Amino acid sequence: MAATSALSRQRLYQMIYQQLLDDGFPTAAAAVAEATVIQGRRDFAPHRLAQLVQRAILIEKGSNVHTESWTPIDLQPIPPVGIEERVLDLNSDEFGDNQGDQSVVAEMRVDFTAMHKGASRVARYSHDGQWIATGSADTTVKLLDVKQIQAATERNGSHQESQSEDGALSATDMEKPVVRTFLDHSSRVNDVEFHPRSCILVSASRDSTIKFFDYTKASSKRSFRHIQETHEARCVRFHPSGDFLLVGTSHPMLRLYDVNTFQCFTAAKMEDHHRAGINQIRFSSDGSIFASCSKDGSIKLWDLVSNACVNTIPQAHLGADVTSIHFSRNNKYLLSAGKDSICRLWDLFTGTQLRAYTGAQQQKRSQQVCFSQSEDFILSSDEASNLIIVWNARTGETVKSLPGHTSAIRHLSASPVDDSLVTASDDGGVRLFSPIPASGKFTSVASDPTVAADPVSMQIES
Repeated sequence: MAATSALSRQRLYQMIYQQLLDDGFPTAAAAVAEATVIQGRRDFAPHRLAQLVQRAILIEKGSNVHTESWTPIDLQPIPPVGIEERVLDLNSDEFGDNQGDQSVVAEMRVDFTAMHKGASRVARYSHDGQWIATGSADTTVKLLDVKQIQAATERNGSHQESQSEDGALSATDMEKPVVRTFLDHSSRVNDVEFHPRSCILVSASRDSTIKFFDYTKASSKRSFRHIQETHEARCVRFHPSGDFLLVGTSHPMLRLYDVNTFQCFTAAKMEDHHRAGINQIRFSSDGSIFASCSKDGSIKLWDLVSNACVNTIPQAHLGADVTSIHFSRNNKYLLSAGKDSICRLWDLFTGTQLRAYTGAQQQKRSQQVCFSQSEDFILSSDEASNLIIVWNARTGETVKSLPGHTSAIRHLSASPVDDSLVTASDDGGVRLFSPIPASGKFTSVASDPTVAADPVSMQIES
């Protein structure tokens, strides 16, 4: 026993030595090595001691710990988090930094309501918050001008209705919120995505195609390029550089496309792939890692360079479909939702579940979840009541519910620039929720698509 204890102590001292080196304290590491008479060797994975201590703390607190082999993921956010920028950091409370009162949710109002002919399946903001793209079961893709919605709200003091006589979004005048309508799919639209640098909008459809639209051309209603998939295209996501497009389909294998050549890459090892269709995909802000979730109940994290799976959470939602994932701004956490009616927050360094957000029922339809712009709150929807549910991100406490739809909410997306929120529902509605400002005014931003980056910067020819 004494020999075993001495060996354990030696391993502990070696981990302390390595942790000090990992943290940038070589002098202290040398002092520990000299005092404990250990050889200065790096026999452990980086930050191994910190990882073990954090896991022990979580076990002591009763948190679920992922027991499979886990490769720690320690990424730097790009762009770096600003000094005054609010992001979710569960460790800050331990050091007395509460970053203000996060329990109060602003009163929200509906600034805009519009109707598709069929169920609205997705509504997503552009990266600068100036545009909203929507996709529907009626096969159309719509582009909305956020500035026009804000201006209309300022003029009239109430939410605006923008719809044609048959109830479909069809306005194309720049003075109206709906500025583009694209009509190039033959089946429902499952997802939409904005290019991060160019005026390109991409859509994924049940017709197994991915369409590329140039929204600088007011008269264009058709795509200028497309990818023909072999299975239903369910989700798309651009790499932060804009050079690659990640595609998830009803097939278990992820596709990574070079947007200039459309060359397709997939993981080499069959065991890396999911066992069922892909529900959602996300890139970390630095683009080095991407995440996927699937109907097989797993969440996978992938290395972009090797296109290999580095971590898997096999039963992330008790075996139920995992339907939504979202990286935090600082790349420390991954938020997920599934058909077990629970949203979960995962630590990317340790693979542990840190929080569980309950109270939003989602068992029949895919549940979507996202952070608010400040990451003070977690947003999802309840299929039983058709309400938007808001939780305090740190405590997991339900702090608000927002009405607005008469059928289940299919998708919701938070603005990247303020606390606004857009939702898409089976009732065909697309609704923009905004906080009621004390001054009653909005801060407007320029939104002329003709002055943004030209699509040719993507080197894509019509």
